[in-house]
Amino acid sequence: MKGKSAITWTLIIGGLILAFVLSSPLWIDKFEWGLSISIAGSIISTSALIIAVIEINGIKEANDAIQQAVLENSNAIHRIGNVYDVARLVQMIYEIQGMVNAEKWEMAHLRMLELFNMLNIINSNVEEYGIGIRDIERHIKNISSDLKLLNKAINNYHILSPVDILDHLDEVSPLLTRICTNLKTQGNDNQ
Repeated sequence: MKGKSAITWTLIIGGLILAFVLSSPLWIDKFEWGLSISIAGSIISTSALIIAVIEINGIKEANDAIQQAVLENSNAIHRIGNVYDVARLVQMIYEIQGMVNAEKWEMAHLRMLELFNMLNIINSNVEEYGIGIRDIERHIKNISSDLKLLNKAINNYHILSPVDILDHLDEVSPLLTRICTNLKTQGNDNQ
């Protein structure tokens, strides 16, 4: 931007000098002020037009740079939000495991439903999270069946053995940790 400012001032000063030099023979010899002023005005107008084009291009470049920075920051904020959400899911798994061990089926069901919904969101954006679709779909099926078991236990239709649910939760945790790592690595690759 400093280079463009120097060019702008050079054009302004150069235009004024050129206008004076080209119009001076006319008003010194013949005193034709109207023609001298007209020539000087034309030269100054042309210089101003060139300056305006240079400044507009400079503003356009600055605007493009600002838009790029805003886009990069927006992507970084989105990625940080995703890292937070996935890390929260890992913590939620520990909470669900505690609820299942304590046989708090209703609370475990609510948290498991939240986990199930988040896994479906991840499944709809597997490319963004850097995982294979088969990885996540297997876990979604397992959590879905666990939700049915918990629902039956809540309604006293079934005596629940928490071993399968705890195993399924243990299997999901490393996947979520890998997703977190993938998201963090994406941020480092873009910088």
